[in-house]
Amino acid sequence: GQEEAIRQAITRAAIEPREMGYIECHGTGTPIGDPIELEALKRAYQGTDSKQTMIGSSKANIGHLTAAAGGISLIKAALAVKHGIKPKLSNFTKPHANLRAERLPFGFPLENLSWSGKRLAAVSSFGIGGTNAHIILEEPPSDALRFASNLSFNEDPSGLSYSLAHKRARLPWGLATTSQDSFAKSWMKAPQLLQAKTSLIFAFPGQGSQYLAMGEDLAKNWPRFADLYNASLDHFHRVLHLDLRKLLRDQKAMDETQNTQALLFAFEWSLARALIEAGFEPAAVMGHSLGEISAAAVASVFRFEDAAKLVLARGRLMQASAPGAMLAIRSKLSVLEQDIPGDWELAAENTGEGLVISGDLQEIDRIQTLCREREIPSKKINSSRAFHSSHMESVLPEFRKILSGIKLSAPKIKIYSTVSGQLLSDAEAVSIDYWAEQIRKPVLFKKAAEAASLLEGASFIEIGPKDTLQKFLEQISRRPSLALLPQRGESETNDLTLAFSVLSLQDHAPFIAKHGPMVPVAPYPFRGERYWLEPKPGQKAKAIRPRITPKPRSSDQVLEKTSMTDSRLLLLAQLLGQPHDKVDIKAPWTALGMDSLLLTQWALKLQREYSYDVNLRRLQSDLDSLAAIYRAFPLANDKSLARDDSGIEEEGEMEVDGEEGDSQVPTDLPAMQRLMRDQIQLMNRQLDLMQRLLGDAASAPHFRTPNESPLPKGKSKVFEFLTDDGPQRIVADEAAFLGLDERGQPALFIEDSQEAGSFRKINP
Repeated sequence: GQEEAIRQAITRAAIEPREMGYIECHGTGTPIGDPIELEALKRAYQGTDSKQTMIGSSKANIGHLTAAAGGISLIKAALAVKHGIKPKLSNFTKPHANLRAERLPFGFPLENLSWSGKRLAAVSSFGIGGTNAHIILEEPPSDALRFASNLSFNEDPSGLSYSLAHKRARLPWGLATTSQDSFAKSWMKAPQLLQAKTSLIFAFPGQGSQYLAMGEDLAKNWPRFADLYNASLDHFHRVLHLDLRKLLRDQKAMDETQNTQALLFAFEWSLARALIEAGFEPAAVMGHSLGEISAAAVASVFRFEDAAKLVLARGRLMQASAPGAMLAIRSKLSVLEQDIPGDWELAAENTGEGLVISGDLQEIDRIQTLCREREIPSKKINSSRAFHSSHMESVLPEFRKILSGIKLSAPKIKIYSTVSGQLLSDAEAVSIDYWAEQIRKPVLFKKAAEAASLLEGASFIEIGPKDTLQKFLEQISRRPSLALLPQRGESETNDLTLAFSVLSLQDHAPFIAKHGPMVPVAPYPFRGERYWLEPKPGQKAKAIRPRITPKPRSSDQVLEKTSMTDSRLLLLAQLLGQPHDKVDIKAPWTALGMDSLLLTQWALKLQREYSYDVNLRRLQSDLDSLAAIYRAFPLANDKSLARDDSGIEEEGEMEVDGEEGDSQVPTDLPAMQRLMRDQIQLMNRQLDLMQRLLGDAASAPHFRTPNESPLPKGKSKVFEFLTDDGPQRIVADEAAFLGLDERGQPALFIEDSQEAGSFRKINP
């Protein structure tokens, strides 16, 4: 009966047994009931793993609550699923021999275990009269995903867009998604706070962000971008005699400076123009190195044809400069100047501690060795030239000559200069010297981003491949930043439409339908109603209930309390060189100023100090903050994350509704004795029924009532029962009882007189 109930629950839930993470057993702790229950679970949950599926029972915590036992087990399992913790089996040291634990596909948790991935729990509740129940719980989706799953994209998308945008109230929180909802569901995990319309700042990346087939997927799905991109590629091929389409298939050729800069310019200019035509109007633009040429072209300082000619010449001349090298270093500029003297030049200040230096190859190698000795993170850049340094001076005269043949105009859109770190003036925009010195002077991206952040409602968008600049911006500014094509989705199209979803929450939604048919949409998921049964007017309640003053306490407060004494916070603060109370445990690593070099160090420290399964990839995905580390790897003595005290703190005293002053709970000992006697009589009847099924001549073991005298010692009786080996007839002490042996066969057992609570099998 138990096995059949469990199998039916598994079938109705449409799950695989191996997916089960935790089973809350009926677990009465009896020598007959427990082996039978575990045998039924083993047969029903075939394919499970003792390292994955844990079992427990609330009776180990609070005993048997009789009619309420199933309810409390359901609550416990629900809380386990909610908090992602497989709770320890209280008061447990080792399984009883009769359970044959070594043959079970389940584990017995000796401590609270963190629970990652899909959360499935089951609860068994078996009534003494033979009623069997088994229920399966799963972690619910967020309200946002539940709402999105009810949207039917098979209907007219414009009608759905129009109905949601114009026929529903605009509330403080919202969810944006696209008609390609398969990836939208995996990314948009929760609603976001809607913002007032922001001032978009287009940020264009420089050399190093290119990749094979760049822009091809996007061109297949966005016709206007395809037109602009193809026209750009055709211009380079027809007029400038450079076949960029061929280079998109050749990584080695693509990485040559001349080719790289031409490809990036064509891609970035086309993407920016397509966005502007769609309705995304930038309030300002800026760019990193080559990206500043793209920004200036979008702002109409250069005509496209002149900018293409300039970019090709710029790349050719920079590649023809004297050999050199470049080194990325994780350090403040003042510290580097003091601790690492030498013949090097600052090439870029990307963030407060993200620097790039240029110089001769031998000098850069020497500096990298010094950095390694002084534990300063550093990494050689894949470049055979020393860009943005004195190595570029030899090519400046020819570059000025090319610039003199190009018409320069005042910008029609604000430009933040990475040469000065300030707003570009009209005089600078039309200056040949400015654009010539732009390849010689360091890239002051940090200063330019800080200046742009002062623009009211500033919101940065990286216009180009990958998300290099967004990572810088997260460390520099508290303003929103977004990469259009971070290569996190299944394709460029997926990435871009996800970005459009985010921008719509900033009130930039040119693709929302302004007209269309009304279509049915999912109902609003209201929450927060209170369900508490109060006594009717004039009626006095006799039940004891607590007077509770709910004090909501968020999981953030629990994390904050946890973090103050957590050694991992101290270790991170030491790595960052900051006081531990200044480290925001909820902030992404990039917001803490941690680039890939520092994240690699952090991963190694977590592996060495705590033996965590952590690497750079995980720190850039699911473990993206210290709070995520806390949740994934709670410390053994950290109970604030392992118990259900994160939701409500209770204040007040127990009160009894009724007569005033009657605050004591009476204890009726005779009533308790009557209850125990009745329970024992029920168990005797059940055992009698079971033994008749096993063998008509078998007798049930005798359970003494509280008022009954002890059993006489030494009396024997005949036990007869059936097994797979045939009929069995055993003469044994009348205190013996029937149970299941290690083979799952009926057998006689008797309590060991030398060790209370232990039982031994009686052989024929």
